[in-house]
Amino acid sequence: MKHIPALTAVIIAFSVFCLQACFPKTRSTLISSHYDKTKNTTTYMAMPYGAAIMPGEWTVGKYFQPARQQWFHNKDSVSVSLSFGPASKFEFSQEGLNGFAFAMAFYEWETKYESEHLRQKIKIIEADSLNKYVIAKVYSDSMNTIALYGGRDCACKEGAYQHFTVSSRKLSDNEMIKFLQSIYLNK
Repeated sequence: MKHIPALTAVIIAFSVFCLQACFPKTRSTLISSHYDKTKNTTTYMAMPYGAAIMPGEWTVGKYFQPARQQWFHNKDSVSVSLSFGPASKFEFSQEGLNGFAFAMAFYEWETKYESEHLRQKIKIIEADSLNKYVIAKVYSDSMNTIALYGGRDCACKEGAYQHFTVSSRKLSDNEMIKFLQSIYLNK
């Protein structure tokens, strides 16, 4: 009986993909979150755009619909946000802009927004063209966040974005970077 939720998710996902084949102009997103006690991991899926497996037990927090951003918290007061969606949703998106080029454009767009509207500073820590992501530090006097901007291929044809953030007063920047890399690269 332990496998019923996973089996149910597979059946629902298959149904969503079948419906998309019948109605190609519409796009449904299947969202789920599940903690696996035996593996001590929390999985968050936003299909067909992507999934992330986080080590440990994470509690689902608020969901910010405009950014498709799901927040999670753990017992150590670490905050994580995971966002998946179609690359075409961004104003800077254009045909042929995908992968690492998309991740860089996403970072540049976010940098402008963060500095102009939120008065945050943002700087690149790592740009990985092979794995198609940019990691940046977003900070001010009152906050320290590490963000990952990724461009991915997906079954949705137009490509997908993945945007993860982690904030903590207990973790070092290097620990937060390694955490984001591990969930993006599924390691």
